[in-house]
Amino acid sequence: MNKNNPDSTIEKIPALVFGASSDEGRAVIEGLVESVRYDPVYAFTRHSGNKYLGATVFPGDIQNQDDVRNALVETGAGAIYLLTTTNLGSEAPETTASGFGDAVMEEYETLQQFAHVLKEVVADSSDKDDGEMSTRHLIVSTRDDVQSINKQYKQETGKTWISPMDDGSVVPHYSAKGRGAQYAMEYLANDSKVAVTLLTIPFLYSNFLGFFCPLPADDPKTQWHLTACLGEDGSQKIDMMGARDLKYIVPRILSDPALFNSKNLRLVGQSISMDEIAAEFADLFGKDVIFNPLTLSEMAALPFSAAPAIAQMCEYLASDKSPKGNLNLSKALLAPKQPQSFQDWLLVHSDSPAFESVGLDWDGANISFVTVFGATSKEGISVVKGLLADTRKQYRIRATTRNVDSPEAQALLKLAPEGRNIDLVEADYDDVESCKAAVNGVEGAFLVANLSSDKHVMASEYSHLQNVIDACDASHSIRHLVLASMMPPVASQKHRVRYHQWNDEGAIHKDTDVELPLDAKGMAVAYAHTKKISVTYLTLPYTEDTAESLSRFKASKKDKDKEFQHNEEVALLSLKEVGPIVADVFDSYQVYAGHELALVTQILGTSRVEDGSVDDMEHEVEVETIFLKDVGPIFAQLAHSEAVKNRQPIARTLKLVPSTQPLREWVEQHEQDTSFRRALGLR
Repeated sequence: MNKNNPDSTIEKIPALVFGASSDEGRAVIEGLVESVRYDPVYAFTRHSGNKYLGATVFPGDIQNQDDVRNALVETGAGAIYLLTTTNLGSEAPETTASGFGDAVMEEYETLQQFAHVLKEVVADSSDKDDGEMSTRHLIVSTRDDVQSINKQYKQETGKTWISPMDDGSVVPHYSAKGRGAQYAMEYLANDSKVAVTLLTIPFLYSNFLGFFCPLPADDPKTQWHLTACLGEDGSQKIDMMGARDLKYIVPRILSDPALFNSKNLRLVGQSISMDEIAAEFADLFGKDVIFNPLTLSEMAALPFSAAPAIAQMCEYLASDKSPKGNLNLSKALLAPKQPQSFQDWLLVHSDSPAFESVGLDWDGANISFVTVFGATSKEGISVVKGLLADTRKQYRIRATTRNVDSPEAQALLKLAPEGRNIDLVEADYDDVESCKAAVNGVEGAFLVANLSSDKHVMASEYSHLQNVIDACDASHSIRHLVLASMMPPVASQKHRVRYHQWNDEGAIHKDTDVELPLDAKGMAVAYAHTKKISVTYLTLPYTEDTAESLSRFKASKKDKDKEFQHNEEVALLSLKEVGPIVADVFDSYQVYAGHELALVTQILGTSRVEDGSVDDMEHEVEVETIFLKDVGPIFAQLAHSEAVKNRQPIARTLKLVPSTQPLREWVEQHEQDTSFRRALGLR
């Protein structure tokens, strides 16, 4: 193990993303770059440059077999994500109305050739490495092979579902991917050195930045239309998802090649109707947005080359005969996160040029009046201080407590000059009406939940979170809720999720168990996603400012059950940083809507203890009461190097608080504090 590199105990797997410049590709790259497991990460793209979203650019053309071979060989990628595109042409519609057979064949052959090249590269590598090479995992982004599904439907029923074009092509940009991906999985099925997983992706929210963007129906702009043939009355539910979810799903799948090998995983983030989509646009922008259904022929006749193919796609997606995504599977792969809702996606992209260009402008109303629940807690005090110190605006704060006359509550008033910006109110988490009164008229709310692992206490805490979420949901003034919770320093509780694996006909043919983390916070996040409120979820690690956190490193010499294993790492964050971070989130809440941010500025590895130098303070440790001799070495081995700063989510947190206090500096400030030293077992 490298003493200077806390990540050296983790096996690094090179990763390669084809189709890197797409929405999907960008999300996958971000997820791989943020994971400490995949390094280096390569972005295969036609665009030039050295770096792309933190990945190393590997220039090439996916249709060029030599480029593909060079990328696979030179990167040595063990994790591969493949996304291809269908060339639907740029000609006038009358030249493409007969079909897209050439485009389908071109994309199919690209996928077919990729599988052949990968098999050859793996065989060559295996020969050179005497067969000791680890398994390569290929994930193929795909869609349904609608042409085959449509043909089978005709054979079974004698009826026509989707009328093919003149050359027989049906939803060409779906069918090409579906047919090619299935070929790749079958072709590589018997290769023990390759695992293949297909991801069947539904309609992406990002389509509403393009062809499906609402357009003004008149001038001056008074009404906007969502125009498509997605159902006759706008009530038909359509499977959709945000590409952002792939940021978390893909690394999860890549982490277990054996479990996900030879599986087609049908994803979905939300089933939502076009009427509901229109309502979300109307609610956010304050404009009259409606769904304007077109007939299939009307849509196919629109003046752009891909119109016939898009019309067929809409007919397929809106049909109750089309296979549906597996929401339970998607949630299991994302847990404890939840799938991104369309509402969250729309808020994040509310200032997109695509919307501004058609007159959908959002004023992005500021948040300057905030309720801080549990304001007398350490986290609550930090947030109050952070909001008061913000120079961008003057916050008014409503601070809740169970007793406004307590010394702790009265001390809050002294934080602001003459207490002018702070109102103290009593709030009881067991009483939802009390919570509603606490948020009445405010624009933002902050709540921290120090969740317990005790199932009885957890139930009570979850009920408290529900009451606050319900209160915010019922409020007519709340624009954003920041929900924070403490996380354990190492692996959280586990539970097993059973998901159904579907075959091509949409029938369940296998059940699979997946072990995933779950706690009350995860349940609260899921509950918040059912409400029409904008939320940012913060996960706080152990904070440096709590002596009890550091005291967990102690264990009786006689007790061999250590809380931390030898090779585990502990995430830390200075508590004084929480307030400025929350202030930044409120200031740019549309950017962080629906995001789950794990905050950490430092990571200390217990595996480095034995190799570390001894700090002066260790000489004062009562050895007979300390089993892990980490106290001094942890202070001495502060992981604050550039390498650690570049790790995620450290890099994201440091963007919010570029100047953060190191643990050693904090310890030196408190080393003469009697209560602090007693909590750590120091003389």
